[in-house]
Amino acid sequence: MAAADISPDVLDAVIAAIEGINGAPGGYTFDLSDGNRTTEDRIDSPPRLPFVAVVLDDIRSTNGPAIGDYNRTMRIRIVGWPPVTGDSTRARRNAALYMLGDISRAIEADRSLGALVLDVTLDGTAVIAADGAEHSAAALIVLETHWYADTGV
Repeated sequence: MAAADISPDVLDAVIAAIEGINGAPGGYTFDLSDGNRTTEDRIDSPPRLPFVAVVLDDIRSTNGPAIGDYNRTMRIRIVGWPPVTGDSTRARRNAALYMLGDISRAIEADRSLGALVLDVTLDGTAVIAADGAEHSAAALIVLETHWYADTGV
């Protein structure tokens, strides 16, 4: 019998990890834990800062070690907008890097996402805009989650 699709659970686990970012001293820079700091919608501009968009990109399936087994990779795009204190390139860069670090640490704290997946990998960058831009810094992340799926054959 085929196993249930875990894709929704994986996405929920990623969002829960990000919503666990609580700004605790010595842990995280920003606080995303009030339940009103994330969305699964594609947005151009955040409604408040800090804010994170978590959007499913795609799911790839490749042949696994046996007939009926598949390697699954879910790609998730994450954009995190931090508040920026100061109006300098350095302030914007640092805010974006701190957001990148917070999100990376939150997800990598449990690389199995509660035993749902085999592992996660991520690629990220910090992006800054010109002086005076409304949302002048962002962390951009492509997260990949990896697991095996059984078709039941």
